Amino acid sequence: ALPEAQRTRAFFRAWTRKEALLKARGDGFHAEPKGAEVGVEAGAHREARLDGVIWALRDLRPVPSVMAALAAPEPFAVARFALPAAVLGEALAARIG
Repeated sequence: ALPEAQRTRAFFRAWTRKEALLKARGDGFHAEPKGAEVGVEAGAHREARLDGVIWALRDLRPVPSVMAALAAPEPFAVARFALPAAVLGEALAARIG
């Protein structure tokens, strides 16, 4: 039901959340991914129920062109921090700046 311009990002957002959830459970894609309702809307915090367990999901944006997600069976917090350029190397630090 989303406008066409938003569908690709929504698909990858849902896929990333679903993959994080199934991997956190230890199932990977050996489990049926259709049972995991993770939503497609933007938003850093979300909960999903799978097999009677409530999972906390957090969207991450490590760099502008990458989507990532974390999943855990209880609420958790995510903090962002930056490593010094000396640790990352100048080229990498400039890319993720």
